[in-house]
Amino acid sequence: MKNIVLILGHPSKESFSNALLEAYKKGAESKGATVETIYISDLDFNLNLADGYKKKLSS
Repeated sequence: MKNIVLILGHPSKESFSNALLEAYKKGAESKGATVETIYISDLDFNLNLADGYKKKLSS
């Protein structure tokens, strides 16, 4: 039996990306795979990059 982890990085569960995830999940489960889904938007951390890539990190 296969174990699969699907990760949705798109912030909206109404996105085309989520539709693809759900179709993949349905197909995998129909073949007997165990599927776990992680929605990045549900995790508790700050998704805002603030200054993003504008600031150079010091090494």
